[in-house]
Amino acid sequence: MKVILLLTALFSVTWAHSMSLNDSTTVAVFDEEEPNSSYVKSKINIITKNPIKLHQGFAGFNMRIGDTPWTYNNPVFRKGVQQANPGFLRYFSGTRNDYLDFNTGLYIEEHHEQIKSANKEDGDDGWKEKVPNDIKWVNGKIPNRLSDMYDLCGSVGSRLIITLNPFVQSPEEVKTFIKFIKDNNIIVEAYQLANEPQLYRKPKGKYFFKNGEDFAYKVDEIIKAVREIDPDARIAHNYAFDNISSGKWAEGIKKYHKENGRNWDYVSMHSYLFFGTGNKDYDKELERIRTRIRKFTSDDFFDGRFTKTSWEDSKLIITEFSLWNKTVRYTHAYGNLFNPEYLMRMSVQPRAYMIGNHYLGEAIRAKNKYKNKIFEAYNNHEHFDPSNLPNSYTAREEKVALGHIYGVLNNSDQSYITKISGSAKVSAQEEEVDALYAVGYRGNERVDYLMVVNTSNKGHKVQVKLDGTLIDKKLAIKYSYGETPQGEILHGEENAISSEKVTIRPYSVTIISWPKDQLPTPKPTRIYSIRHEKNAATLKWWKRNTADEYIIKYGTSKNNLNQTVKVKGVETKTINGLDHSKEYFFSVVAKNQSGSSESSNIVNTKVNKPDAPKLVRSYKYDGKVIVHWESVPFANSYKVQYKTKNGDFSEEVDAKNITGYVIEKLINNIEYEISVTAYNGNGNSQSSNVFNVTPSGNIPWTPYWLRVSNEKGEGVKLKWQPSDNNKGGKYSVYYCPSPWDESSYELMAEGLTSPEFVDTKERSGNRWYYRVKSVTEDGASNFYSNIATFTTKKKNTK
Repeated sequence: MKVILLLTALFSVTWAHSMSLNDSTTVAVFDEEEPNSSYVKSKINIITKNPIKLHQGFAGFNMRIGDTPWTYNNPVFRKGVQQANPGFLRYFSGTRNDYLDFNTGLYIEEHHEQIKSANKEDGDDGWKEKVPNDIKWVNGKIPNRLSDMYDLCGSVGSRLIITLNPFVQSPEEVKTFIKFIKDNNIIVEAYQLANEPQLYRKPKGKYFFKNGEDFAYKVDEIIKAVREIDPDARIAHNYAFDNISSGKWAEGIKKYHKENGRNWDYVSMHSYLFFGTGNKDYDKELERIRTRIRKFTSDDFFDGRFTKTSWEDSKLIITEFSLWNKTVRYTHAYGNLFNPEYLMRMSVQPRAYMIGNHYLGEAIRAKNKYKNKIFEAYNNHEHFDPSNLPNSYTAREEKVALGHIYGVLNNSDQSYITKISGSAKVSAQEEEVDALYAVGYRGNERVDYLMVVNTSNKGHKVQVKLDGTLIDKKLAIKYSYGETPQGEILHGEENAISSEKVTIRPYSVTIISWPKDQLPTPKPTRIYSIRHEKNAATLKWWKRNTADEYIIKYGTSKNNLNQTVKVKGVETKTINGLDHSKEYFFSVVAKNQSGSSESSNIVNTKVNKPDAPKLVRSYKYDGKVIVHWESVPFANSYKVQYKTKNGDFSEEVDAKNITGYVIEKLINNIEYEISVTAYNGNGNSQSSNVFNVTPSGNIPWTPYWLRVSNEKGEGVKLKWQPSDNNKGGKYSVYYCPSPWDESSYELMAEGLTSPEFVDTKERSGNRWYYRVKSVTEDGASNFYSNIATFTTKKKNTK
């Protein structure tokens, strides 16, 4: 019998295109009994006796859309995200996260210079001749507002992980950001501490962190800042990569943990087990992949190296994993197997909490880049919004299977180990292993699942059993496969298949599903948005596919939600007729024929104008001022007012729902009065306090690459790199009793013309911190340099 398969360089029909379909589709035809005329007869038995709890939202993505034309509000991008089935999304990005101002959603250019500087003393950092494209992509578009991303998350039922930026984001800036999160009912699964901080240590040359222990000391104040605003916040410390989890970086964090205790909740890592070239011999590289994927997802890994460098029963969050390998390409049929197999193996590890693939921006590739328009906007000090312009998308081929896998993992609440007999064997390093790997899943909705990976060139005919008995229901099957490991990736579907003879194709990932005996009650939903309207509130909540209706419960006390509204067919509702000046609380229950879910989270509104926000900091530049403010509860958005002090000019802009704004196209050496108001459907708040700020073209950028050394009898020697935008600034050097507490800083020297200093003062303790600023007659640099650490052999004091 001939089976027709659609092969596309985009998504399969179930992970389809967007507003405009790409018609470049080819058709592959093969005989069902080919490419292998003799199939291996096998059995897979799903064992449900000891299920593993699967965290809801288990499989997610690193977001990273900064270097694309996408915005969180783009309807084409949103459709692509929905088809990707993410359990969680990560804000804002990976490496490109390191210089984002979370309070404005835009890059601070001097942060980019400081972090991305080359490891050379000549300051060859890419800023001398032209602005890096990273900056143009992000700052040429509208801001990357967390409120917009959370709305995107909510629209697809995704959770949220936030990667904080302890390179340059101070505890005070963090507190402003966390307060906004609390005021907007944003639920964060975990705050990850930095992206890849181990890459910014000596001897790498970046000198942000000496080692893992130094990193732990420096982020302690960041953790305390988060918990000051949100005592229940969950923190994921950064232990580097899984394949070096017993290395020096993780050991340094462990040392800090032993001496000072642990005030974080999770271990976070990245997993790039095969980064780079590896073996140029294809078969040898396949053997290495088969060995390492088992090693770093095994019980031995979690019970051994992982526990050794963390603690008993620690949970793992991975925010980036992928197959980046120059030999086994992700576009190959075998490359298509790695991500699914890695996720499957992790899904039966009780300590694997949330696992994220790198990255969503490449899974949804925009056809129209709008690069010229975005770069032109940057050059004109404007922010281009491509959200509603025509676009479509394509995707890397291996993301097709991954989208289906995510659909299983993020719609299941338990995983089951399986027993496989009769599998073909494949070569790993120093041993032969089963070609088949399979995991069963209890679905949240109408079906249960079995996922199977076949890493051999042998097709299999498989009996599928549940606790020793053939499944007595017709099976639905989706698969991606290749005829050779380096071949193209093909996709297909089958329906009404008997469990006695399931075809598992060579080099394939296969999803098998069958209907449940009874429809389960819906999983709890989540209210992800509340807009504060005039005498009303508009709610939006996660869709539950098995829900027949939703019950909104509300009242003037969170302990007595005594009013109800039924909603069918939609996941949004405006509740009208609320009494002025009263506070109301809301939750939602999903319901079907089998029963009702648990209640959602509770959100609240107050039927009144919001309180006035408070401006808390400003940074002045050449023709530009950045302002931050503290958010207030029950605000929908904020407006920024600025005017010249002499009254010749005034302007008001809607900053949307965020806590910072970049005011551009200002005139240097003119004083501006800046204030902000909050607003909702009941009106505008009173104006905030006023900041008087004078932009200047003579404000130096922050010195960077501060490092310390010691020569016997000469004290602590400090050296740093002047910014390419130093503007003739002279240097002030500070000793910092606490890494981040600027009120404790001791000015040691000022007016220095050379980028070096020697501290000869005798000090207590064994950890001494230093920072540097540059100063001109118009003012000091807006930020301090990196925090350099000098350690002595004295008894440790925190």
